[in-house]
Amino acid sequence: MTSITSQETAPATRDFIPCQRDYSDDFCYPESRKKPDGMEQSPTIIDCAYILMDYFSGRPDVLVDAGGEVYYDRSDRVRCKVAPDLYVSFGVDAAAIFDRDAYLVWEAGKPPDFALEVASRSTHDRDTGYKPSLHEAIGVQEYWRFDPRGGGYHGYELAGETLVEVGYHPVEISETPDGVKRGYSPVLGLHLCVRERRLFFRDPATGLDLAGLKEERDARRAAEAEVERLRSELRRLRGQ
Repeated sequence: MTSITSQETAPATRDFIPCQRDYSDDFCYPESRKKPDGMEQSPTIIDCAYILMDYFSGRPDVLVDAGGEVYYDRSDRVRCKVAPDLYVSFGVDAAAIFDRDAYLVWEAGKPPDFALEVASRSTHDRDTGYKPSLHEAIGVQEYWRFDPRGGGYHGYELAGETLVEVGYHPVEISETPDGVKRGYSPVLGLHLCVRERRLFFRDPATGLDLAGLKEERDARRAAEAEVERLRSELRRLRGQ
């Protein structure tokens, strides 16, 4: 079991910020073009969103969103937006933001705390180009990047940055004896890990990996196989 250090503690519940919904504001999404390379990015984005939504499911003050746009300047809603592949915001009125169907920083009361970009052929240069400084300027506490090509796009598989007084500071990425690359996210209270070009999350308090779609599927198939084995054994005993 992995030991937990003073820097690796689960995030405390944030002060709740009510969503300041302005019903006189007839906001609607500006027309957005479809993200390219979705097939390359989607498996990671969907799996990570599933894991984090399940992990924080008991927290109504936590919003997990995949592919949604974050608007940070009320005066310019066409250009002043960012769309992380996955983001998490703590201490917000998640239900109200979902009802609004948009993350408006001026209504939510704060920017997201965590953002993840998954590299692709058409987007990897933005992940390492202007996006880090943009997320920093907005005030996103952590900005992470994952390369499903094993470093073929970014030059590395996993990288993270956390916001300090002087800007973003790199998160240390280490490698475990079993070859897992990992970095700790104080915001999530979890390790982001990479093994065999797959991104997953590990709970430092237990040393266990959080189950994703593959693990859920494998566990279901194993349970179904065990049920069928028991039925076969029962049929055999009854036939004796």
